[in-house]
Amino acid sequence: MMVSGANLSPPRPQPPHSPDELKFAKRSLEKMIRDSHFFPLQDVNNRVQTIVESGIDYGSIVGKGGFCEVRSVVLKNCSCGDRRRCDPFDTTPHQYAMKYLSPTKTTSSKVFQRGVADLAMEACFLSLLCHDNIIGLHYVSEGSLEENYNCVSHHIQDQGNDEIYLDGNGNLQLRRRSPPPSSCNHLFGYFLLLDPLHETLANRIEKTYIPQSLLHDPLISGTSNAVSTPSPFHLWDRIRHKNNPQTLAGNCNPNARFHLAQRLEIATCISSALAYLHDKCRIIYRDVKPDNIGFYRRPYPQCSCGYQKAHGNRDGCSCFDEVTKLFDFGLAKELKPKHRKSHPAYPDLDTYKLTGCTGSRRYMAPEVCFSDPYNEKADVYSFGILLYQVASLVTPFDGFSMDKHERYVLREGHRPDVKFSRNSFTGKKSSTPMQQCQTTLSLDAGVDEIEKKNRLLASRTTQHWPTDLPLLMEECWDCNMRCRPAMKVVTSRLQRLTDALIPEKISRSS
Repeated sequence: MMVSGANLSPPRPQPPHSPDELKFAKRSLEKMIRDSHFFPLQDVNNRVQTIVESGIDYGSIVGKGGFCEVRSVVLKNCSCGDRRRCDPFDTTPHQYAMKYLSPTKTTSSKVFQRGVADLAMEACFLSLLCHDNIIGLHYVSEGSLEENYNCVSHHIQDQGNDEIYLDGNGNLQLRRRSPPPSSCNHLFGYFLLLDPLHETLANRIEKTYIPQSLLHDPLISGTSNAVSTPSPFHLWDRIRHKNNPQTLAGNCNPNARFHLAQRLEIATCISSALAYLHDKCRIIYRDVKPDNIGFYRRPYPQCSCGYQKAHGNRDGCSCFDEVTKLFDFGLAKELKPKHRKSHPAYPDLDTYKLTGCTGSRRYMAPEVCFSDPYNEKADVYSFGILLYQVASLVTPFDGFSMDKHERYVLREGHRPDVKFSRNSFTGKKSSTPMQQCQTTLSLDAGVDEIEKKNRLLASRTTQHWPTDLPLLMEECWDCNMRCRPAMKVVTSRLQRLTDALIPEKISRSS
């Protein structure tokens, strides 16, 4: 959902669909609200508005996912009083990210049905969620699903029956079935207008944080005439060819503590969002990973940098706060009492019979992968893996095959090495970065390139870890879900860790 790397291709026209293809989505919505404590049939406090396709100017494709595409759009004839939901101080700009089912997913009926269901259910979740670190839903497309997907009325059957539908405000309603118009011409089908995100955490780790950790040494960074930041792989090639411990170690990065504090603040925001989902909403997210975390630039009410006055817009304005956002709720699930099922190893815990193997394998908890009953502690496990990646910049289980990950991680319980910040790979005390890097070089003979890169990153990023940080990671990804802390506890501990690094941050910003 980034607003960079734009694809200017025009949209394909939305083909007509049969109402039968929307039955799965409607059954999914009915199932979602049945016996729910989270979804009301009507919410008078809901403020999500509707908009027609003709009311927007669509731009380029800025992101793609498993089912959906995202385009940058602006509203036509919008007023400055259009305040963003959950953010009363944010009055500008009127740019949004439009999420809709990818045209490549409309040709297969089965894929189309699954995609529409996921998109509609995500809209239902986002219409009721309100947290500063969860992506905001501002508009949904006007009209029924049949209207949005150009359904033809002669396929409608049993028009006298009641149905559950998603109204213009994102609410689930009960109504008498009625035929849609016989002719429609929608390009995008059902769509959502969301907070526009500048980039994802996955992209920032690769493009900013890793080069940031490697470029502090002038021997590595090269000349000042570079027009762009080298990729981590190019940086590694430079370092490898020098093959010099002094080059690898350099001097201790004076900004390392500041950069670590920045990254831990991002992790704290996500842990706060997960705590809100778990405690206030009884919702499990099930897909914690850097690709589902983004950064929204919330503009100040007034531009003070002069850009708007000079250019007539705020596209390049620096007057904004960056807000970390959790997005993509396609796999989110309410923990309903009727789904409770005892886990054989944890009979005293409230666990639930939910779909197994859900989410991204690298971050997936063992109980989810093996289709055992699970609960919100599966998100805690995923967050622990994410926290390690954010703090170390090392991709966990990098290069692992599915079989190796199952055997080595899920069954045998191996986890990322979090002791490198205090010990060398030999397990002995390493008093200086130079000794750590000499150890890295001495072990390179039987190690592949991926592991060499990861060891280099670890030698740089883990030197300033607070003592409690690796302990928190280990508790989060514990094999025993009973031992994993609640996300509100994780948030509190992360905040204390970040506060301990704040003096360095203040000195850097002063």
